[in-house]
Amino acid sequence: MRLSSFVQQRQVWLCWPLCWPCWLTAPSVAVFIFGCTPTLVSRGYPLTAETLAQIQHGTQTRDMIRAMLGTPSFAATFGDETWYYVWSQEMQFAFYLPAELERKVIAIHFNSSDVVREVSTYSMTNGKTIKLVQRVTPTPTGEKTSLWQQLLGNIGRFSRPRKKEEGL
Repeated sequence: MRLSSFVQQRQVWLCWPLCWPCWLTAPSVAVFIFGCTPTLVSRGYPLTAETLAQIQHGTQTRDMIRAMLGTPSFAATFGDETWYYVWSQEMQFAFYLPAELERKVIAIHFNSSDVVREVSTYSMTNGKTIKLVQRVTPTPTGEKTSLWQQLLGNIGRFSRPRKKEEGL
């Protein structure tokens, strides 16, 4: 009986090096899984319906709006009649690009005497996708050259040093 218990202990001891990588991989897998949880990021000032209800058309001025809501995210480019407050929420998963979940834009329009004329609310459904222009500046000769052609193409094309002109 004693010999069999010794053999069983010995088998467990011999099996231990084979199972011990499991003790290392389990925490590694846990770190990998929990390290890839999505991250929510909010940008801007989230304006609630109660805050927007406090804005009174025709009575509040720019200074009153700035005191109530803070500095706007940006103002209209031409003229200074509109202030924009932008809020967005994005989710990023691990190393992927963030995906925008929600966007809210509040546009406060002022009249010529700096009094609130209108308040507009926009969301992601009101946005438009703008296609960026992919133009590339051509080379002077109009040919496409690779990086190696550009690097090695100037070997041996050095101009002679100019002689100093006398009388300068």
